[in-house]
Amino acid sequence: MKRIVASVLSAAMILSTFGNVTYAKDLKQEVIETKTYPQVQSYTAEKSGYWSLKNTSRFYIVESDSTLNNEKLYNDVKLISSEFAANGLSSNGVLDIVIGPKEKIKSGDIVVSIEKIEETSNEEGYKIEVKEDVVKITAANENGLFYGMRTVEKALIGNDGKMQLGTIVDYPEMGVRSFHLDLARKYFTKDWIISMIKDLSYQNISSIQIHFSENEGFRLESSVLENKIPGFEYPSNGYYTKADMKEIIDVAKKYHIEVIPSLDTPGHLGYVLNQLESKTGKDYSVRNLFPSDSRRNQTFNIFESEEAQTFLLEMIDEFAKFFSENGSTRMNIGGDEFLANFTSMSNEQYQTLMGFFNKASETVKKYGMKARAWNDGLLVQGYDGYKLDSDIEVCYWGLGKGSAPVKDFLKNGNKLVNYVDAYMYYALSPWWMNNANPKGEKIYKQWEPGKMNGLPGGISQDFEYPYPNQLLGASYALWCDMPNYQTEQVIAENLYMRTRSMAAKTWNPKGNKADYAEFEQFAKKVGRVPGYDKELPAAKDVVHVDELENPTLNGKQLSSLVLPIVQSYEVSEKSKSWTMDETTRFVIPKTEEYLSNVRLKEVVELVSAEFLEKQIPTNKEIDKVYDLESKVTSNDVVVTIDKENPITEKSNSDEAYKIEISDKGVKIVAASENAAMYALRTIQHLMINNNNKLTYGTIVDYPNVAERRVHVDMARKYISKDWIIQHIRELSYFKMNAIQLHFSENIGFRIESDFDPAIVSKDGYLTKKEIREILKEAKKYGINVIPSLDTPGHVQHILKVHPEYGQVDKYGNKSTVALDVTNPDAIKYIKGLYKEYMDLFEGCTDFHIGGDEYMEFDRPPFTTQYKSVLDNYAKEKFGQEYTWKDTMANYINDIAAFVHEGGFKPRIWNDGIYYGENSWSENKQQIKMHDYIGIDFWSQMGWNPSIARLETFIKKGHKDIYNVNASFFYYVLRPSKPNDGREQHSFDYLNQDQRIYNEWTPGQFQGNTIDDNSEVIGGASLAIWCDKPDLVTEDVITADISKELRSLASKSWNTSSNKIATIDEFKENYKKLGNVAAFKKGSSLPEVKPVKEVVELTYNELNQLIEKVEGLNGDDYTKESFDNLNEVLKEAKALLGAAKTQEEIDSMVSKLKDSINNLKIKEDGNGDNETPSVPGTPGNSNKPENEGSNNIENSPKTGDEFGPWGIVAISTVILGSVIMYRKRNKKVV
Repeated sequence: MKRIVASVLSAAMILSTFGNVTYAKDLKQEVIETKTYPQVQSYTAEKSGYWSLKNTSRFYIVESDSTLNNEKLYNDVKLISSEFAANGLSSNGVLDIVIGPKEKIKSGDIVVSIEKIEETSNEEGYKIEVKEDVVKITAANENGLFYGMRTVEKALIGNDGKMQLGTIVDYPEMGVRSFHLDLARKYFTKDWIISMIKDLSYQNISSIQIHFSENEGFRLESSVLENKIPGFEYPSNGYYTKADMKEIIDVAKKYHIEVIPSLDTPGHLGYVLNQLESKTGKDYSVRNLFPSDSRRNQTFNIFESEEAQTFLLEMIDEFAKFFSENGSTRMNIGGDEFLANFTSMSNEQYQTLMGFFNKASETVKKYGMKARAWNDGLLVQGYDGYKLDSDIEVCYWGLGKGSAPVKDFLKNGNKLVNYVDAYMYYALSPWWMNNANPKGEKIYKQWEPGKMNGLPGGISQDFEYPYPNQLLGASYALWCDMPNYQTEQVIAENLYMRTRSMAAKTWNPKGNKADYAEFEQFAKKVGRVPGYDKELPAAKDVVHVDELENPTLNGKQLSSLVLPIVQSYEVSEKSKSWTMDETTRFVIPKTEEYLSNVRLKEVVELVSAEFLEKQIPTNKEIDKVYDLESKVTSNDVVVTIDKENPITEKSNSDEAYKIEISDKGVKIVAASENAAMYALRTIQHLMINNNNKLTYGTIVDYPNVAERRVHVDMARKYISKDWIIQHIRELSYFKMNAIQLHFSENIGFRIESDFDPAIVSKDGYLTKKEIREILKEAKKYGINVIPSLDTPGHVQHILKVHPEYGQVDKYGNKSTVALDVTNPDAIKYIKGLYKEYMDLFEGCTDFHIGGDEYMEFDRPPFTTQYKSVLDNYAKEKFGQEYTWKDTMANYINDIAAFVHEGGFKPRIWNDGIYYGENSWSENKQQIKMHDYIGIDFWSQMGWNPSIARLETFIKKGHKDIYNVNASFFYYVLRPSKPNDGREQHSFDYLNQDQRIYNEWTPGQFQGNTIDDNSEVIGGASLAIWCDKPDLVTEDVITADISKELRSLASKSWNTSSNKIATIDEFKENYKKLGNVAAFKKGSSLPEVKPVKEVVELTYNELNQLIEKVEGLNGDDYTKESFDNLNEVLKEAKALLGAAKTQEEIDSMVSKLKDSINNLKIKEDGNGDNETPSVPGTPGNSNKPENEGSNNIENSPKTGDEFGPWGIVAISTVILGSVIMYRKRNKKVV
């Protein structure tokens, strides 16, 4: 690695390179003894003084093409910000994180900028300028910035919040700074591994090598092993699924640690070889080839067996693919200790061995990775005629007989990683503890990355400093030869200074000017990484500085105000927003198509009632109308349906919708009526959480998972109708769309039965009338109800009434828990039950028929009493090659076909079929299941390797598989209380809502992982199981599942929820949303008016009357009668253009006519009472019906043409007025 040229810094004062933190007492002539690790390459003082973190300090990201929308950088800054808060560096908690131009940097800011730095071209290098007002960290990429921010963090921790003014230039001299973890021999908990990764990152270690295959164990899930060794068993004390490993890798990525898989081949595979032989009878070992070699039972015979070579290459391929897809760039393929005597091979055998390693290297390269291998079995002296791939990176740790020296690898073109066992090994065994396992002090004082294992005779192989490029770096290694020798905690404590010494020496090999005591003291003062054994405080989101100056929420923040978090909220004008008020209407287009859409009308009325109960925007009901597009105002919410065109290219879901918000109002375009309901609910949530405002922009939303469900065990425990309706409403509020009612169990049958009333539980059940009420409410709220009647297992309650239908065993005894699947009468009876409930649940689409836990297939009494009976039945009915598995499959297929013919799609649990599909010891199931059967995949049952894996169902053609991962989603009323702090009524883990939100994704099934976007994923479901039914009330269950329900609702709708909002932000937002309107059991929504059609209003008659009245002379009438007319006239004028119905207008016309008819004429001075002409129908002496008439009943009606009679009427009014005027003034014309 290139070092800084000293002359570059000659003009400045070079300070001690032991770190970057200063103590005031150490300040002597501006030369500072700094104390941290790893020690920086240079710290140049500009003048005396310190920079301190202020209460107003922020992380300030300089805006550029490299930093805008740089999620990796944002996540790094958020992590460091959380660590700052965890260490109490800021009295105000987590710091603000802003991005903006340089001009808006403020005093106290920690400035982060991606740009080239002249002082170093190292890709992990960085520069820190500590000034009086700001600290600026500059690097060419995110890696350099991460290490720069960590240096500032540790400097502030170690120096009580201060940093010496000056300039730091730093970079690692060794690119490989690694830690090797042997978790093949010893099982480490996932939490321990994650904590270790975090702490390694704090030391600037850049990778961890996960060693998962050994003679004593193979601890990483492998489809190759499971396929090639039917019934393959992982170590009983623990192993890691690929989902576990992905979780570990994801944490490692977050902390800038690469995970390097280590699959040792062809040796160190005794565990696999033993299982291969015991379960398949195949011997792939070299015991016959090298019978006297002590490692003969640990090594695959790749020398003679193509099959053995293929076996290993397929395993390498499997893990290279998996790890490369998750970001790894290296893979260790082994090469060590495959024989005790490397010189015992023939030249041809060794050529074959090297050919195997070349193939393994090519396999790894296929996935864009490089292979690593241990040194001792490669390039062994005395063999020729081969060429080892020079791209293999060699982990040089020690020497066996004939092992090659360092120079041979360099000559071959291989690069090296130093694993020298005398310094870099920590092994669990008394011998190593007493004779080796050097402590941190020895590593710090004596070792450097160039110090290699020597050759026999004390010949040194050390590299001279500066080191050549062929030396990549070094790694510390934890080997667990005696796995129980030390606990995880003891190991972590013992490694504390050892790994820190190694890390310091690989970062800056010549930089340790302080003595070890000072180094140790400071390392302990800085401590472990924040968050090592507890959750970090949640960081704030990155916001643009302009938003801080003019606070508005960005699209990401707005998205998180909704539950579930919406997929996209593209903000158009942040400074503008739409507000709902009392003039807002829900408008459905006034067309024949919409006028006949009964479901949409129901949806709008439903959500309108919810708005009213929650007083959004006020306690006044929102008007709901059918209206013309031309009549829509900017205050309206227009609801439309488009079933022909996709709402978005990202989804074809019929639950997708789009909301456009602008100065023209709000427009919803939904793929279905239920999608329109979801859109209105999104608006409802935003009204609650965003101060009754919608920011201008476009919301596009759709579910990632089609079905989002809750399973309710209402069989063991009586669950009331009101509770079920309460949760139907609540599920709909969170955009979940299914509820599964499990009504038959071993200890209960909870729905009224006309077919067999005797089986219905006496201590509580739902009537058919109540079920119909539930179905009606579910339909209204867009919830699919799935009935669940479990057979042939879980029927103990039914068999108490009908013991004759119990499965017969080989002694003729009847089972009390399992249905006799060989008995036609029993099957006929069960079909009668299914028929009754298919009729009751008419209109529902799915029916769960169970199929699980018939008996424990791997143990008595099934294996000793029932298996032979079912075997014999299969052979008699289907043929000699059939077994008990086909008897079970036939029954499930039969019931599935029965409900399918009844119009339902059947579903079953995963554990009852394809049993032993990968077993070599017994026949596979011959009968193929109907591929229209949906699979609820709840458990892999790790204790029973014969349970079919997820990929089996996929290969068999099942297209709808539902994720009911028991490790995340099972809530159980348990027979006993767990001893880990959980209640007896609980999920399987503490803080399960956080686990679901942060860790679960749709493809993460129990013990199996597939792509989150796989088309076979039909849905996800929470499951309530009431094994001890009287443990708590149904209301306690409601409270217990509330947080997990919300986490599942959001993660199943939007898998990226946890990337948009932290769990704390998520909780804060959903607490404000509360429960659905009418959540209280037995309550109802307020009644609202139906959606009304807006008709075209006509004001013709009213206008005519107003015009006529305005022509009257008040002097002709009594003051009281004319004042009354004027008051009505004012009302009439106010109504013009403001009426909402034609009835209002017609009523005003009548009122105005009455006021005219009630006018009273003044008497003249002579006592005459000559009536002036009053507006009305023109006089016609030839029309007897008009004689003596002075009313206005025959005036033109609304909508009539204003013809000749109107003209005559006006003329009459004018003439009458003139005559009256002249009579008053004693003038006669």
